Amino acid sequence: MSQEAFIDSIPTHFNLADAAPMVTPLMLGNQLTKADCPTAQADKDEMAGIPYRQLVGALSWLALGTCPDVAFATSSLGRFGHDLGHMHWEAAKRMLRYLKGTRGW
Repeated sequence: MSQEAFIDSIPTHFNLADAAPMVTPLMLGNQLTKADCPTAQADKDEMAGIPYRQLVGALSWLALGTCPDVAFATSSLGRFGHDLGHMHWEAAKRMLRYLKGTRGW
């Protein structure tokens, strides 16, 4: 089973085609928590326009189908779809950079 076309389309869809690759899916020693969620309304409004749920959904599809190496990190990201902060978005983008590094985009 292969999802190469789908995997190749994800960075372009999220404007991350030129992002540098990473070797780990999550930053070592950094645990995403509710403390990373925004408290100010201006921050919440800013994050409302970010396609976080779409990215986490795409990563979840990959984790279920052909990329079990991203399953734990993807499930960690999925916990914050309702109230994401900058740290959560950066972690989701890091996942794409990890896929780029391991899949040789």
